[in-house]
Parts: sequence; C-alpha cells; structure tokens
Amino acid sequence: MIRLFATDLDDTLLNAEKQIDQHNLDALEKLQQSGVHVAVASGRNEVEIEQVVHNLPGDFHRVCQNGAFIYLNSEEKIYEGYFETELAKKIYQVGKDAGMYCFIGTARTMYIPEKNHFIERKSKQVAINLEYDPSIENRIGTDVIPSKFCYLGDGPELQQLKQLLLKTFPGQIDVFVSAPHCLDVMPLGVNKGNGLRHLADHLGFDLSEVACIGDSENDIPMFRVVPHSFVMSVAKPSVQKEARRQVSSVSEAVEWVITYNENLALQQK
Repeated sequence: MIRLFATDLDDTLLNAEKQIDQHNLDALEKLQQSGVHVAVASGRNEVEIEQVVHNLPGDFHRVCQNGAFIYLNSEEKIYEGYFETELAKKIYQVGKDAGMYCFIGTARTMYIPEKNHFIERKSKQVAINLEYDPSIENRIGTDVIPSKFCYLGDGPELQQLKQLLLKTFPGQIDVFVSAPHCLDVMPLGVNKGNGLRHLADHLGFDLSEVACIGDSENDIPMFRVVPHSFVMSVAKPSVQKEARRQVSSVSEAVEWVITYNENLALQQK
C-alpha cells in the first residue's frame, strides 16, 4: 500500500505560470481523502513553499530546500541540515573566484551579495524572502548559517562550476541542477531522497510505501530510494531514465497510485 506521495513543485505540480492546474488540485484532494499522506519536496525554502501550500485543501508535509529542512503537516520540524562554517566559506570563495552569482540560502531567507539580471529574473518568478548585503561573506558562520548555495547562470558555465566544485570538495557536497539556470550546492547527504527517508521513518512508513514525482536533476535522489517513482514527460532524458514511470501530470500519477492501492486492497480481502 502506498501511504505517502511526494511531489516536486516547479514544472511538476506548478505549471509555467507558477500556478496549480485544477485537475492536479482535485487529484491531490482525492488522494488525501483516500488516506494517503502528501508531501511537497522542493528546492525552494520554507517561506516559498508555505506560500504555495497555504491555501490548498488538505494538509501537506514539507521537504524544503532539497531536504535541508523537513516539516510535518503539524508544523513540527523533524530535521535540519547546514554546512559547516569553514566549508561554507570555501564554497562561497570558489564561486566568487569563478565569477558566478549566487543566492546563499538559510531556512527562511535567501541572501545575495550583488544584483544582476539572473537574480532579478529569479526573484520575479517566485516570491523570495531576499536580503541584499554586499558584505554577506563576512556574516557566514555568525548570523548567517548556510544550508544551500544556489548559483545562477547559463547551462555551460553552470556545468563547468559543477565540475570545479566536485573536484575541489570531493565527498563533501552534493551538487545538482534544480531548474534551468540554477545549480544547487548542498551539504553531503542533504537531498530529496534522504529527506523522504527521514519523513517516512518519522511517520512509521517503509520506503516501499512511498511514491514520488519530479522533473529535474535534484529529484533523482527521490527516484532512487522509492520503488514508485514518476517523472514528468517534459524532463530531460537523463532524468527520465531514473524513474520507473513517465507521466504528463501529477493527476496522472495520483490516479495510478489510487488504482494501485485499490487493487492491492482487493487482493488482501
């Protein structure tokens, strides 16, 4: 029986206009009414996710910032993960030396040292709790404890930065593309897959009872830890191959889950 369903937000549950289509809303409501827990698993921070789920019908667990912060639908925080101070400072310096722009993510705030067209475009796409501070690097490890670095740029330069970071910090970080023009750098082991693992353990569910859906590289850790994984048909081939099933919408995946549970219930009678 599938008891927990996790969905990514951008380009999965949210459409190109950053809205949720009615058929997906109806499907999630139907799923919760059938007794299945629903979680949002996103690279977005707590504030951004709260703004999405606040007015939705039902209750949602939240796996925020690729698994750095996990909240139950009761608002209880069950996990948080941060960079060690010295590692965070070194990561920031490598990106700075490479001439790359970044957000420095904490639980509820994204900090930027300077403004540019990438940051302006990103801040218009989603409601970000953004703080501009040219001297932000001096605050790392004091009143700013990073949980994520999000570098912004074009595809080729982000791939170059990804390889540079992995070479410079082997076995110390996780790095993946979370959206077009966005490269997320996370503490090692902090990803959506382990986020789902923490959440399922806390709820008393086995990972075999979990399903998930996503579309991007940062969703691959989820696909690899649960047997019921769905990938959006618009995803890149390198992402599609990691999931069990391909779908065109969240509602399509939900219908599969509901049918799966109904068939299993009949077999157990």
